[in-house]
Amino acid sequence: MTTDDWNPMHLAIYYKHLHIVKYFLETRQFNARLTLMGPLELETGIASNNLDGKTPIEALVPFPSLQMLCYSLVLAINNKDFNMLNYLLN
Repeated sequence: MTTDDWNPMHLAIYYKHLHIVKYFLETRQFNARLTLMGPLELETGIASNNLDGKTPIEALVPFPSLQMLCYSLVLAINNKDFNMLNYLLN
């Protein structure tokens, strides 16, 4: 999977810019449910470069309907960014 389909929220989470995530959600009042969902690639189940045929999100979250909702959380977990994870969960 590439970052081509990521939105600005995904990029802010990936690069550990908590202040930008807070700005999007608190100041600009972005719809968290929409902006934190994974790219369309996850929804359609396209592409995987792993040998077992699963993307990291598929390995952690086996249910496709939850993969879309958990995508941003998995980004924070993979980055070991616990401040971001705590903010997203609360």
